[in-house]
Amino acid sequence: LEMEVPRLKKLSVLAGGVLLSTPLALTHFYGNLLPYLASYFHYHKDRMLYPMDPLWVATMFRSFFSLSMVFTSPIELRFGKFPCIVAGGVVMCVSVVCSYFAVVEPVALSLIFGVTHGIAVGVVYPLTLKLLLQTWGDKGGTAVGFMAMGPPLGAMINIGIAYGVINPTNKEADLEVGSHVYFSDADTLRHVPYYFLVMGGGLVVANVLGISLLYYGSRGVNHESIAPKRISSSRYMTLSENKDQTFSDKHTNIKDKTKPTGRSTPKIKFAFDLSPSEMLGTLQFWLVWLCCLGISHSFYVHLSLYKEYGQRAISNDALLASTAILGMAAMIFIRPNVGIVSDKFGIRATAFAMCAGSSVFMSLVVVGFYAGAAVFVVMTLVTFVLVSLQLMVTSILTSHYFGKTHYASNMGLVCSGQLLLIFLEPLLVEAVIDHLGWDYLFL
Repeated sequence: LEMEVPRLKKLSVLAGGVLLSTPLALTHFYGNLLPYLASYFHYHKDRMLYPMDPLWVATMFRSFFSLSMVFTSPIELRFGKFPCIVAGGVVMCVSVVCSYFAVVEPVALSLIFGVTHGIAVGVVYPLTLKLLLQTWGDKGGTAVGFMAMGPPLGAMINIGIAYGVINPTNKEADLEVGSHVYFSDADTLRHVPYYFLVMGGGLVVANVLGISLLYYGSRGVNHESIAPKRISSSRYMTLSENKDQTFSDKHTNIKDKTKPTGRSTPKIKFAFDLSPSEMLGTLQFWLVWLCCLGISHSFYVHLSLYKEYGQRAISNDALLASTAILGMAAMIFIRPNVGIVSDKFGIRATAFAMCAGSSVFMSLVVVGFYAGAAVFVVMTLVTFVLVSLQLMVTSILTSHYFGKTHYASNMGLVCSGQLLLIFLEPLLVEAVIDHLGWDYLFL
């Protein structure tokens, strides 16, 4: 039997999802934090056991975020959604606070702020998203769009915190070493570890409020009994008294008619939710996998390196931080509308438009670099919005084609295509910068 969730509970789950997703966007704010960390590492390089490019922190985060999602569904089926979400939230908070101590050693920071934090996010994100999709049913795309406001909102807060804690006096990055520019002011760099303490406190508040709202919204609701009006997994069966039985596939328009049973039967819908092993045997999986792989590079490069690239032409740190904040604000407005558009025009058309747009505007960032600060800021803002939609669009595609029962593990497998490329990115980035220059990294 289908179950209708009260509107107040739906809104509570949505609000909880937005709050829980605010701390999940390390990839969205790391580009602003990266120059501070790179400068801190360079300043203390003689005291470090194993100097390391801070890009490895983002690499470890994205890699273990994807790997963690693969194993989330079995863990969820064993222990339940809420215990997993709570445990993931606790690990997230601990990993951020512990980074206050780990920042003095790049390897330790990569393991704690990268690996551990990524594993926790890989548990919390897909389970929260699954709960939201199940609760909102046929309006899942719209709900995901609103939940997707959380990461840019959290990134806005984190960018503001980083600037306010680390560089409130707007010191310039004034030390050129090879192809990189670092902050040299000792007082500015002294503040870097304190950022993680402030961020950790905000994370605790967001997790407590978000989990409380999720608990209220889902208490007493059997999510497995909620059937969406439009089944995205493509097949359904309708039985009625005076009409032929019809088995149809809305993507292939195949219909197979049989004789009526002669007895009135209520309408029944069967959703085909694919397990990870079943999903791997479909053409749709490999197409979505390739799509995710193709847009991974632009996502990684722009969100991680836009500020370090911009510092070479714009010495005003406040302007670069403000550019990122405005980009996140634009995402907050755009993302719900992308969810609505995907519900109306289809997720495939939406994904195509996003991929094409991000490719064009990322190249225009280079044009803006030479055209002046104003043009660079505008091109960077537009590119922010387009490349940051990657995870949201991939999430909806995964739910659309493969259902929601094994959503977390399916999502992890879809994102697995990024793993090899992500591990190569720090090496590729350094090679391109050293041999070709920064411009070719964004072209």
